[in-house]
Amino acid sequence: MGIKTILDAEHIVLMAWGNEKAEIVKKSIEGRISEDVPSTFLQEHENVTIILDSESASLLNRSRVS
Repeated sequence: MGIKTILDAEHIVLMAWGNEKAEIVKKSIEGRISEDVPSTFLQEHENVTIILDSESASLLNRSRVS
């Protein structure tokens, strides 16, 4: 499944667990939108739910975490 197919969905759920996911989670949520990291395009979707554990969220800027 490609990013275009995913972005065509009405609702997207992104889930990640563990320290090994922290860097890509940060890039996906807080990074600039780039074809190098396709998950950054989720930032442009109007209906995304992101579910993370504390480890995968550990590198996020706390002012953007709710």
